Amino acid sequence: TFNLVNRIVGANSGDQIVVQKANSEVLKTYTHNGSAWYSGRSSASSIEIAPGDGCWIYAKNATAVNFQ
Repeated sequence: TFNLVNRIVGANSGDQIVVQKANSEVLKTYTHNGSAWYSGRSSASSIEIAPGDGCWIYAKNATAVNFQ
């Protein structure tokens, strides 16, 4: 698995990550509020993607995304 939380440099309010798990039709959206990532009202300390999962990153304010 790959944790996206620490891979986005300069994340700020309005940035979003959308994850679709390989075994689910449900998309889960995480939005940065300026200090942390949230899904709905719950904070997210990790946003993990695994082989076969899909993700979209909307970098409204982030300066870089590091996939290493």
